[in-house]
Amino acid sequence: MLALFAASVVVVLVQQAIGHVDYNFAIFRQSFYHLAAGRDLYAAYPAEQVDLFKYSPTFAALFAPFALLPTLVALLLWNGLNVLLLWYAIRRLLPPRQANVALALMFLEVVRTTQRAQSNALVTALMVLGYVWMEERRQLAAACAVVLGAGVKLFPLLAIIPAIFHPRRARMALLAVGTGVVAVLLPLAVTTIAVLQEQYLSWKALESLDAVAGASGGAAGLYGGVMHWVRLVFRAEWPNWTIQLAGGLVLVAPLARREQWGASSFRLRVLASILIFCTIFNHQVESPSFVIAMTGIAIWYVTSNRRWSDALIMGAVLLVVSLSTSDLLPAEIRTFVVRYKIRTLPCVAVWLLLQAELLGVRRCDR
Repeated sequence: MLALFAASVVVVLVQQAIGHVDYNFAIFRQSFYHLAAGRDLYAAYPAEQVDLFKYSPTFAALFAPFALLPTLVALLLWNGLNVLLLWYAIRRLLPPRQANVALALMFLEVVRTTQRAQSNALVTALMVLGYVWMEERRQLAAACAVVLGAGVKLFPLLAIIPAIFHPRRARMALLAVGTGVVAVLLPLAVTTIAVLQEQYLSWKALESLDAVAGASGGAAGLYGGVMHWVRLVFRAEWPNWTIQLAGGLVLVAPLARREQWGASSFRLRVLASILIFCTIFNHQVESPSFVIAMTGIAIWYVTSNRRWSDALIMGAVLLVVSLSTSDLLPAEIRTFVVRYKIRTLPCVAVWLLLQAELLGVRRCDR
């Protein structure tokens, strides 16, 4: 499995060397130069890149090594970091046989996000490692993993939730705040405090615009998550935050079952639920983002004895989420799935089953 994951990095590199490097990577590289030059990270630069930079100033600073190296070398190292760190995280999380099955279930989504030079595999790995290190009582390492993930995209902050299962929660909270402050101020290594303040204000403005733009399911290429389907079914233009808040309450409801906190299987399912939640309740979710949900689904599937019906559900997930938009199926099917944003639905179905298990409504063994 390690060889397969490593080979995917090399194959994608060759593919892009022959064709062209995905524009996301150019945006990431340019962000460091814009940060160092004191230019607005979130402005349009049509002469340099085809889309806007939407990550944090911390991400732009952390991308320095990949910006300074030659493009193909940097791409190899960047994709290798994403893919191999996720492989390592799953191997640390699960016993070898379960880990290999989970990695196999995730593989196509890993390839998809790698082809777009995206950071989804990286943030997934950091969320999983944060959980692993919490379980090992390595709180500083766990806090660093969660904060680094949030420095790339905001939603990995949800990975702090499993800290509630462990003693010294106040210490974990203080470590998270402390490392968070360091992460927020990290760009000061290459810019000034006044410029950094303006960068954060500009980022906030862009995120606010994105929230409005995604109110009815997002632009082309965006799936809109649960919010899209709620509006489609109920014909109501509810703000994203109201639906996300309702989903968040469902997410944390099982934490009330304190008698289950000592069960490792319960804690693992909470992690799986968080990973799926981060995808299906993200109004800006894109196709490469589904590796995050697929990781949660794979963890859910391999960590308990499953009914035959669960195997059918897992098959449906693989078909709709991973195969339906690949060249293995006819173009008409791919167009239908993308146009109607079908890939979200099986992820939502698994998440609801998972929440039922966490709430004790559904048994997770035969």
